[in-house]
Amino acid sequence: MKRVLSILGMCLFLAMPAWAGDVQDINTATADQLTAVKGVGEKTATAIVAYRDAHGGIKSMDELIDVKGVGKKTLGKIKAMFAVTATEAPAPAAKAEEAPAK
Repeated sequence: MKRVLSILGMCLFLAMPAWAGDVQDINTATADQLTAVKGVGEKTATAIVAYRDAHGGIKSMDELIDVKGVGKKTLGKIKAMFAVTATEAPAPAAKAEEAPAK
């Protein structure tokens, strides 16, 4: 019974960021927001953003295991703070085209 209660307590602890409203969309997170996760450095955050951009967004958090620098331990930490809510990464800002001169 103690084991069940401790597992339940751990699950509730890991779910707290979701209740607090701190969970952000992995498809819109910046590299700076990703580095806020303990254990995620600049290189890994940049690799996640590059992977997301190259693949048209992240469809599942488990997909992050394919990113260089993301192992099972890091994936668990990222899952606690981010979720997939949008299916595509935001499009890069397009430059405004100039109207032809008359």
